[in-house]
Amino acid sequence: MTLKPSANKIVLSACAALGLLVACADPPRPADAGAEADARPERVAAANPQAVITGERLPAEYDDSAIAYGAPDGAKVTIVEYVDFECKYCKKLSDTIDHIAAQHPDEIRVVFKQFPLPGHSRAMAAGAAALAAEAQGKGKAYRARLFKYRTRLSDAELDAYAEAVGVPDMNKFREDRSSPELRSQLERERSEAARVGVNAPPFAFVNGRAIPSVPSLDELSALIDEELALAERVLEAGADQAELYDHYMRYARASWVEPSAAAPAPDDQAQTRNPQADEHYAVFVDGSAATGRDDALVTLIAFMDLSSPAPGQGPAQLGATLAAVRERAPDLRVVFRHVVARDAKRQVLARAGLVALSHDKFWPWFEALAQTDTSKPEAAALAAAAAAGLDAAELRAQLDSGPVTAKLARDELTATSLGLDRTPGYFVNGRYLSIDATVEAIVAAVDEERVVAEAFRREHPDAEHPYYEQLSAYPRTVAELVPPPADHFRREVSVEGLPTRGDDGAAEVRIVECVDFDCDACEVAQTTLTKIAPEFGDRIAIYFLNYPLPIHPNAEAAHRAAVAAGNQGKFWEMHDFLFDNRERRLPAELSAVAGELGLDVQRFEKDFAAEKTAKRIASDYETCRALGVRGAPGFLINGRLASGALPAEQLRQVLTEELNGGFEAAGPARR
Repeated sequence: MTLKPSANKIVLSACAALGLLVACADPPRPADAGAEADARPERVAAANPQAVITGERLPAEYDDSAIAYGAPDGAKVTIVEYVDFECKYCKKLSDTIDHIAAQHPDEIRVVFKQFPLPGHSRAMAAGAAALAAEAQGKGKAYRARLFKYRTRLSDAELDAYAEAVGVPDMNKFREDRSSPELRSQLERERSEAARVGVNAPPFAFVNGRAIPSVPSLDELSALIDEELALAERVLEAGADQAELYDHYMRYARASWVEPSAAAPAPDDQAQTRNPQADEHYAVFVDGSAATGRDDALVTLIAFMDLSSPAPGQGPAQLGATLAAVRERAPDLRVVFRHVVARDAKRQVLARAGLVALSHDKFWPWFEALAQTDTSKPEAAALAAAAAAGLDAAELRAQLDSGPVTAKLARDELTATSLGLDRTPGYFVNGRYLSIDATVEAIVAAVDEERVVAEAFRREHPDAEHPYYEQLSAYPRTVAELVPPPADHFRREVSVEGLPTRGDDGAAEVRIVECVDFDCDACEVAQTTLTKIAPEFGDRIAIYFLNYPLPIHPNAEAAHRAAVAAGNQGKFWEMHDFLFDNRERRLPAELSAVAGELGLDVQRFEKDFAAEKTAKRIASDYETCRALGVRGAPGFLINGRLASGALPAEQLRQVLTEELNGGFEAAGPARR
């Protein structure tokens, strides 16, 4: 089986994986939809098997060059895994997948692909050797050796492992493992992984569903059971079993945008395009304030900056517009999403609205706000809260909470990705209306979309999901965009008391890193940051927050050692040692290191074991989570979140941008 991406769409990288924006959506247009629908462009015919598939999926495609084993083509579940032979936790993922696959030999197909990290000097050589052993029928046994001896991967050792597993032609093995063709294949696999949001191994896709960590055996078993049941329904809907995975990939490609599809701007920085009037985009509700039935045939999503000072763009005007539209279209579902003010003081209205939403009082709060003078945002937010029956003290306490900040960031990323530089922005079943859309224009669009939706429902009376969810299965237009290396949202980040590298007083850019000492991607990121930091001198400062991941059982000890060393002024010396010596995590080994660093070992051991140290690490972890970090490493660069191990050129781009006024200076002012 050879699967190739369509030429005109590929991924929205991590954004697609998070479900923040999926490409356009347009349902099929039935022949009897009526005269109003006849004026619309012809729409794609529905494919019943794809209509059964659910969930967020990415096009984890492969061709005949990939290592594949287990069930043949047509397997009910296809698992595509990405690993690095120098990665400690990649073996755990691979072993878990192999265990599950062995329990379902006729139903699960495993595709083994590689993502050699740049910071792992022998990962590429080991990967090429694995492909060379596979070519002679010894791939599985050879891969097991590489995982077992991941710290011993010299050329001589690679050859010795091949001989030990019985590779028949050693001369051919040596020639193949050094060939540029196999190195090119590894580069290609790494690039393919990056296109679908993989920024570090281990990573897997189960029928296109992203698994960005190492699940437990029970967790993966439960997921496989879900996918086997879904596969049965897809087959019952008419799918040819030999083409089963193709159906999942077609479904995935319908909600997929390729970052490389967007042409670079003259300054080589990624740009978004403005949404085009009457084009369709799939914009998720994403837990936003909504009024009306979830299964409504027409959904209006309104984006607005509640603090906009522009005439005609305040809460009073938007409230009046939405009320007039709902009066004429009472069956409409209305969803409110925020376009976030760049001035932190003006964000208070958006934050207050999200607090009201968490208490199921957004719409009463918004209606009260529409009757209030918003020139003083905080006073207006509190007055509207009082009118909606919300406690002022409780609202104040929750304004900067983690859930509010995270939701605000998601709304901002979606608005930025869509190119919404002015508000309000209206999407009717994904169809964008111009910035100056009147009540009459919105109602007309609602009526047109309702005709199409009713016809669709007549043709698909047994559709399992609400109509708005069905839209993403029918692509029409692709939003061309590349998410920036660091998002366009600034968080308030306190650096008080944090370990610091650099001159805090002189620094123009503050980099707060959320890091796990046992994380491969974190190690790569540290190497990159160490390499380029001298280019910026005292203009940048680096701060550290502990972020040990639950999947790394020895990370807690490493972070305790760092905190204990920091108490004696040797944090960064211990920090560097922990990254350079990731196998040394026993308490006795860490105490020996403390002695080598000139620390008071008795005090070090006391601090290492102290409950206060554990609470410090837990507090740092929660701080990172509240700031929106969901994987390691995460960097807050002047409050902007950058996730994963950024390549040097991207990190350099963000730092340079910040020194030149930030993204605010680089892009058009939001009005």
